[in-house]
Amino acid sequence: MPNQKQTWALLSATSGGVAPGPAPFPNTYSLDFSIDDYLDTNYIPPTALYSSGFSLSAWINPSSTTDETIIGQYSGGNRFYWRLYGSFYWVGFGSWNDWTTISSSVITGVWQSVILTYNPSDTTIRIYLDGVLDDSMVKDLSSFGVPDSSLNIGATNATGYFSGNIDEVSIYSATLSAAQVLSLYNSGTPTDLSSFEVAPVAWYRCGDSSKALYFNSIWQIPNEMKVGNWSHLAMDFDGVDDYVGFGVSTFSSGDTISMSLWVNKSASNGVPVCWGNNVQADTILLWFDVDELVISWGQSAASSIRLDYTFNNGTWYHICITGTIYSGFPTAYINGSVASTKTLGGWLSAFQLSARFGGLVSHTTFDFTGKLDDVSIFNTTLTQSQVNTVFNSGVPSDISEMAGLVGFWRMGEGSTWDGSNWTIPDDSTNSNNGTSANMGIEDRVTDAPDNTSQANSVNMEEADRVEDTP
Repeated sequence: MPNQKQTWALLSATSGGVAPGPAPFPNTYSLDFSIDDYLDTNYIPPTALYSSGFSLSAWINPSSTTDETIIGQYSGGNRFYWRLYGSFYWVGFGSWNDWTTISSSVITGVWQSVILTYNPSDTTIRIYLDGVLDDSMVKDLSSFGVPDSSLNIGATNATGYFSGNIDEVSIYSATLSAAQVLSLYNSGTPTDLSSFEVAPVAWYRCGDSSKALYFNSIWQIPNEMKVGNWSHLAMDFDGVDDYVGFGVSTFSSGDTISMSLWVNKSASNGVPVCWGNNVQADTILLWFDVDELVISWGQSAASSIRLDYTFNNGTWYHICITGTIYSGFPTAYINGSVASTKTLGGWLSAFQLSARFGGLVSHTTFDFTGKLDDVSIFNTTLTQSQVNTVFNSGVPSDISEMAGLVGFWRMGEGSTWDGSNWTIPDDSTNSNNGTSANMGIEDRVTDAPDNTSQANSVNMEEADRVEDTP
């Protein structure tokens, strides 16, 4: 018996009928999975997603249905997976033995739309094939162990690798209705989800995105819902000897200075920015000490202030300091709000001064571990309104036209690799380009503020993006 997609094709061929739905959506590429290929989406679903209702959608053209993961997730003994398993969908939640099978009509060698929904009100998993309910199963997901890891496309914890093509994967924090599923199927033609009535939290086009890039033997597949963001790249510092030197001129007592940066640390201690002259009396130093930020505005502990704020590892923060050099302490902002201070901050002694992001000269104990993005320096004191403009509700934006800009380093976008070092261009008008030291080509990463769920391929080749689509 033909499925719905085949039925529409038959109608069109025999009676001149035209399948209803939106205009065709340009779609040229899919990804071809085999052996040990998969995509790490870097999207970690919130704990409430599974219990409060969700939906997963993908277009698949499997070459096998033996044990093929469409989407999977694993950590700490907990897992979620949705696989093809012969004539069944194999859906697992929590421990390895907590799973269920649901009858499947998926066949090999043909593009098909598969959509899984979970409705907490009737605790039912429903799986749709080409817009039509294939089968369902009652399964209460309210108390299963949730993995604290990112979703993978095409594998689950290095098992169940998918064989075949996958395209247009989308994730929803809502239970799609049968009518919405049918609309999403769109008579066999993928549709533009940016205008779909239920916005996905993540959408991976598997090759067609304007920012899809094969770089350093990795396919970078953006979350299409964030593809319009200003920033999608950052620089990753190893906490050992990585840094970027920048060429901004020095400063003097009485100068007005503002500094802005986005930071995502992965260790409790470290110096994201050091800017100083040849003597320690002329120093601006931002450094993390046991997850708190200390701002050194001179030479000694008496000129350092500690912020009353705990910075968590693995989270992007916007930090801005603004003030007059050595005229009291600067005003500090965290995520657009004025930060409270608690004590004098302490001092890092016995280091040589320089202008660099990521560490100190001769003081490797406090080299920075983590990511930096969109660092800027101004020769003016930024107002609260201007700080809000830079913070932009947590989404970096183009500030290259702001008054008083001395240097603006996007850290990822526009950077170039010469085989040994990164050149980080200055996007102000002053050409104070930065140059990396001890960093590798892999240190430019697809992780940025408000844009963390970008997929990276594992074990895939450039030729795995193919012109074969629904």
